[in-house]
Amino acid sequence: MTFPNNEYKLYIELVIPNFNNGRVIDLLLNSNKNNFLIYIYQLSLKSRAVRSVDLARAMNLSKASISMTLNKLIEKGYIDKESYGDIYLTPEGTKEAKKLYEQHLALSSYFQNELDFSSEDASKNSLICLCTFSNQSLEQWVHHLELKGA
Repeated sequence: MTFPNNEYKLYIELVIPNFNNGRVIDLLLNSNKNNFLIYIYQLSLKSRAVRSVDLARAMNLSKASISMTLNKLIEKGYIDKESYGDIYLTPEGTKEAKKLYEQHLALSSYFQNELDFSSEDASKNSLICLCTFSNQSLEQWVHHLELKGA
């Protein structure tokens, strides 16, 4: 499974015009933790170590633009990063990222199978949901979909 290349930039383009700079940074750091963890998790399925350049390429961002969020993920204990080197999910990061990835797959499947979204639109909208909905709302929604068999 691959992610569309522009959903992260699309999210930034939709969010930035509506907030002042301080609020944008806080919002992006909090809401896009999920996006970063999903991408890191997906890349780590291919190789345990994830390179910053590969993450930046997958997210269609410059390497410099991802460093602030990576530092926040390190502070929160979700990842370890070697200086100028590889990124590794910590046990806590793996647990959180796996949960988010499974939610992403469930929501994408629902959008595709129940609402006839294209694969790309299903993936994009699933990521937007994961970045904007509360954890409790996401868990309830995914639980509902699992009970429904979607």
